[in-house]
Parts: sequence; structure tokens; C-alpha cells
Amino acid sequence: MERAGIISQSSEKSLFLKKVYAHLFFAICGFVGLEYIWFSGPVAYEVLQIVSQFNWMWILGAFMIVSWLATRLADNSNKKSTQYIGLILYTVFESLIFIPLLAVAQMKSGAEIIGTAGYLTIFCFLALTAIVFFTKVDLAGWGKYLMWGGIVAIGAIACGAIFGFNLGVGFSAIMVCFAGAAILYDTSMILHYSNKDAYVGASLRLFASVAMLFWYVLSILNSRD
Repeated sequence: MERAGIISQSSEKSLFLKKVYAHLFFAICGFVGLEYIWFSGPVAYEVLQIVSQFNWMWILGAFMIVSWLATRLADNSNKKSTQYIGLILYTVFESLIFIPLLAVAQMKSGAEIIGTAGYLTIFCFLALTAIVFFTKVDLAGWGKYLMWGGIVAIGAIACGAIFGFNLGVGFSAIMVCFAGAAILYDTSMILHYSNKDAYVGASLRLFASVAMLFWYVLSILNSRD
């Protein structure tokens, strides 16, 4: 009986993980599809016209705040329908917020730089995921440090927007490390603590961390002459 219970728990965990990463995959595909739609029609141009009136730092701040709100929604909602709404809305909002960054990349180096950033992001994500799955490390204690790190990052971005200074490539490099730490933490929490019915919220958290990693990897590549 005990062995049967262990096997049942293992099967439930395996099914849960499959659902998490399936939802993550579809969210990423949805993001890519939306970007194609925006840049194929007038939406990208309209968004660029709007954001051109604002300091770039405000766009960066909006990206961080939307990511923070999305993860809070994933953490605080027990309703699957609410989590689905959060995942869908987050994917749409992220696709719109990314338009200026992708437009700059296209103008500077064409689509190749975007592909390079995408490949680097996927490689880093897979490597970090493998570390957690193979070592079974429990990183629950990282949560408070990531929370404060996110607050400090938003504060730095706000100061840059208010006082008009550029945080530079050094800040982007720090945020790549921060996003990597968030992926490690999210994966560890998914592996050890997530409720088997919370796969939508778990995928939303992972998607937010992957989007952050892609944003700052692309920002670093954009900064090259």
C-alpha cells in the first residue's frame, strides 16, 4: 500500500510538471505569435508612437511592475480561472511592452539579434532548470531576497526615470543574474511545494522570469555598437 501511494504521488507530480511546462510553452508561443501580429499590422507603429512620448525608463519600470503583479496574482489566487486570466493578460501586456525593445533591436541589427537573444534565453533556462531537477535543491529561502531585490530594481528604475540617468549595461547584467535566480527559485518551488492544481499559476511565474531574462539579454545585445 505504501509503495502504491509513493507511485501515485510520483505520477501526480509528473503530470503536474507536464502541465506546468506545457502551459509555459503555449504562453511563449502566444507571445511570439502576438509579436508577429503586432509587427505585421499597425499595432506596433501605434505603440511606438505612444511610448516615444515617454522616458524609456518608464517603459522599463512598467515591465517590472507588470511582472511583479503577475507573480502576485499567481501566488494569491486559488481559482484556476483567475490564474488563466492572469496568464493570458500577462502574455498580451508583455507582448505590447516588448514592442519598443524589439523595434530597437530590428533597427540596429535586424531579426538576427532577436533570434540570438532568444537562443541564449532558452539555453540559460534549460541549464538552470536542469540544475534544479538533477540536484533537487530546495531554494525556498530565496523568496525574501528576490522580493527585496525586485523592490530595489524597481526603485533604481524609478530614480533613473525621475532624474534622467541611464542605468547602463551593468544594470542589465545584474538583472540577467536576478532573472536567473528567479528561474532557479521558481523551478525549486514548483518541484517541492506547488499544489498539484496550481499548474497555471506556476507556469505564469516561470513565464514572468523567462520574459525578464529575455528582456535583459536582448538589452545587453542592443547595447553593443
